[in-house]
Formats: sequence, C-alpha cells, structure tokens
Amino acid sequence: MKRRIRLSRISPAMVVALLALFVALSGRALATSAALITGADVKNNSLTGLDVRNKSLTPKDFRGSVRGPRGLPGAPGQPGVKGDRGDQGVPGAAGTARAHAVVNLSALFVGGYTRNFTGVQRIATGLYCLTPAAGIDRATSPAVVSPDYWASAGNDLRAYAANPGLSCQASQYEVRTTTGNPPVQSNAVGFSIIVP
Repeated sequence: MKRRIRLSRISPAMVVALLALFVALSGRALATSAALITGADVKNNSLTGLDVRNKSLTPKDFRGSVRGPRGLPGAPGQPGVKGDRGDQGVPGAAGTARAHAVVNLSALFVGGYTRNFTGVQRIATGLYCLTPAAGIDRATSPAVVSPDYWASAGNDLRAYAANPGLSCQASQYEVRTTTGNPPVQSNAVGFSIIVP
C-alpha cells in the first residue's frame, strides 16, 4: 500500500532548512557572477570555437570582423577619362629594296605594299607592264617576282619577270603569270615584285 505524504503540515524545522538552502544557493550564484571572466582576462587569439557555446554570440559581438555571404555585383561604373596619348615609337630601320609592289587580280597595286612603282597595266592575259619611279633603271636593276597566294586563285601558280621585256616599253618591268600544268597564261595570279 502506498503512503501519502501530506504537504499541508510543514514543520518549522523544514522551513528553516529550505530557507538556509535557498540562501546558500543564491549566495553562491552571486559569488560566481562577481568572479566572471572578462575580455581583459583573456589573452588575444587564445579562445577557439570550442571554447564558446553555440548561439551565445550576436552580430554586435563581432564589430565587423566577420562577413556574411558576398552580395550581388553592383552596376558598372562610368567609363574613366581617356588617358594621354603615348610617345611616338622609334622609327624602324629603312628597308633595303629600292622598289616593291603587290598586284592583285584586278591588276591594281595593293595599298600599303607598294613603294617606288608608279603604274601597272595588264596588256594581255597574264601579261603586265609595271612602271618604276624615276631613278630606277630596269636595264641595270633586275626584279624578283613571285606569286602572291593571298591575292591569287587556282593551283600551280607561277609569276616571273620576262628579261628583257618583249611586250612592254624599255623602261618598264614585264611580268607574266600562269596557272596549271602545263602552264597557261592566266589573270588568276596575284604577284609580288621586288627591285633590290
């Protein structure tokens, strides 16, 4: 059979014992709170994550030392002011060719690749006459001619200087162009000519 404890009658001794227990426990708590460790008591960089209870710190405890996830990039800024123009580069060494040119399929000089030639004519299929600038004598300054594959079409391309010129004026350089095998005179060959 179970015995029932009655709480209605608490002896005066029990009241004094409970009161003494309460005072003893609260006094210990007061003593403990007075002896708390502060930041001044801790050496810098001596605490680790294991020393701190989870979720006990708030963002204000960090004072900006911890960053959250990176946000989205902002809009691009305005373009900067254009900088000053750079210094002029050193001129390159002068070339050694007295004259040079590139002639395309339309029998025209290719701009930027021509020096000391004043004219070009296609007088027949695969036959060109080139006029050098004053001071360049065809009779004493032979030319070197080669097909220019960049400015040509077809296979088995050939370009050569005909010496002495048979179809052009005596002062002009004569160039013949051919394609195929056996060679057939053709307008499908662009060429380069150099007078060293």
